[in-house]
Amino acid sequence: MLRSAHDARVVDVDGREYADFVLGMGPILLGHSRPEILDRVQTRMRQGALYGTTEQEFELAETLCRVLPHAETVAFSNTGSEATHLALRLARAGTGRRLIVKFEGHYHGWIDPLFANTQMNDATRTADFPVPGQHSVRGQASSADVIVIRWNDVDELRQVFSDHRGEIAGVIVEPIPMNFGTLMPDAEFAAELRSITARDGARLIFDEVLSGFRLALGGAAEILGVSPDLAVYAKAIANGFPLAAVAGTLEAMDPIINGPMLPAGTYSGNPISVEASLAALDILQNDRTEMYPRLDHLGSRLAQQIRAIADETGAPLSVNQIGSVLQMFWGVDKTIRAYADADTSDRATMSRLSEGLLDKGSLVSGRGLILLSAMHTEADIDALAAALRDGVDEITKEN
Repeated sequence: MLRSAHDARVVDVDGREYADFVLGMGPILLGHSRPEILDRVQTRMRQGALYGTTEQEFELAETLCRVLPHAETVAFSNTGSEATHLALRLARAGTGRRLIVKFEGHYHGWIDPLFANTQMNDATRTADFPVPGQHSVRGQASSADVIVIRWNDVDELRQVFSDHRGEIAGVIVEPIPMNFGTLMPDAEFAAELRSITARDGARLIFDEVLSGFRLALGGAAEILGVSPDLAVYAKAIANGFPLAAVAGTLEAMDPIINGPMLPAGTYSGNPISVEASLAALDILQNDRTEMYPRLDHLGSRLAQQIRAIADETGAPLSVNQIGSVLQMFWGVDKTIRAYADADTSDRATMSRLSEGLLDKGSLVSGRGLILLSAMHTEADIDALAAALRDGVDEITKEN
């Protein structure tokens, strides 16, 4: 159990300190307890915790529309799960359709109907699982309104639109998947996502809960050069304070602008979280030219060391890295292009390796996901790599 946090460190209830590579499951991009954020939050709290719409909410919406390349208007909620479902409702209200397309392994929050076919579920695949083919994947079956297809498969994407022409309300996607593999989409696939949804009149929804602001100020949409109709942001948007947003085009957001939708939520856009987000975005805008290249340098440094460990020990350890996000795998002997590939990783061994890092002073997710913050240093990276080497040596000797 953890008691406190500062910079890139967390402290447990026994007073032991760890380098933190979990970062609250992603939000703490700027490091823990940033004084620039806490000072503004404390000032705002003295003016009241909750009292309806504030001028800061409008200021934040204007800021987001300025820094996000596709955004023309914004609606706020409290969590990524809430925001993804607001985006789905917008897609259905705006198109008058019901069907939603999602991809294997892509995580869009824990609320039905999107909590299907993701590594968060361990249910055994059944014969009627709604994904064609015989490749093995985990996850519960989706509802009748959600069609699950394979990531990076242009032919299957085209086929589902051919089979359901004029029936699909939206396609929701992690544009750069980070919840199962940390990999870039094929260029043709990313382009086809945009063109096929536009031709059919369906909404393209980017779930940038994890990738937003972490990979670039404009998120995956900026990196890929693809503009969605709707995009969901949370986590790093307020550096740990509970806030999420759906940003979209005027056309896609019209059900809120002109009715009949009401994005209700008592705490949505509350002044405390909004102030934290304004402070975080100030830092991100001011530091973007230095911070993002530095995070990519640290991520690349760690990835190189992990690959060197695998080469020198012969361990079946591999890693994918994009900017400040790394995903380790154990026992995967192929290039990972989709969830079925990533799902072949030995999760039990990966969990053992991560658990062993605690004794070495590093906190890493049990699934081998490593997240870096602006407060991490090369010394932190090198210490983690050394601890990983020790852990790999122990596991390989046992085997």
